[in-house]
Amino acid sequence: FAYYDETRQGQGYLRATGQYDQDRRHGLWTFYQENSQVTLTVTYYQGILDGPAVAYDELGQIRAKGSFSQGSASEYWEKFTNGVSVGLVKPERAFLWTHEMNEYVATLVVEWP
Repeated sequence: FAYYDETRQGQGYLRATGQYDQDRRHGLWTFYQENSQVTLTVTYYQGILDGPAVAYDELGQIRAKGSFSQGSASEYWEKFTNGVSVGLVKPERAFLWTHEMNEYVATLVVEWP
């Protein structure tokens, strides 16, 4: 499955790719910025976040790595600055934000202490 957003001057641009199983997200999903840069990869199991998650900045460098288990974020996430790991950090919270008007526009929010 590939979702293209066609809201900008009639030009479609890729926002998300992934698979569905019984109408639920399943397996690896990749979300993209308007400039086609990958912004996020997450893994679903039967519609629930379950597996590795990687968030990227606007330059395409990794900014956070962690995982979800049955929808809940892992306790520790690897934090990156300018694409370089600065170690494992316990975030104040980590969650997947999905735009209320478009479920294919998503951002991984990781709030560091």
